[in-house]
Amino acid sequence: MSIKIDDEAEYFLADNVKGLMQDYVSRTNVELMEWREGSSFANLREGDVRLLGLLRGQTLSLSDLARKAGITRQAVHSAMHRLSDEGMISLVAAPDDRKQKNIQVTEKGHAFRNSVAEILQAQERRLEAKLGAEEFQKLKALLVKAIS
Repeated sequence: MSIKIDDEAEYFLADNVKGLMQDYVSRTNVELMEWREGSSFANLREGDVRLLGLLRGQTLSLSDLARKAGITRQAVHSAMHRLSDEGMISLVAAPDDRKQKNIQVTEKGHAFRNSVAEILQAQERRLEAKLGAEEFQKLKALLVKAIS
């Protein structure tokens, strides 16, 4: 049995802000995935890459990253062990609590982040060329305002 969505809801679902942002992110992620597949980082899982991105180069605890990602500590723990095996991060005892593990991005992890930054910068330059400098800056400002 299928449920019919009314015309107003159908229009909204086709053109809502979240959906539009997801479409843009999906398109940009394709380029990142294609690059990764041809690089020494091809073994990385998409979810692990997302968590690595959420670190933003900072040292965080497993619990803090789990909260930031909105997933369980166990899921973060599994992903961090995979990233550790790949040499992207290291897990070190927290200075104030030896039972707690902190995640540190390694030199290889920073090299990955730098490569991703180059791709993201190129994507932003293309978007700015499409929108124009003024509209691009407005878009960034509005997104910052929306998420703060």
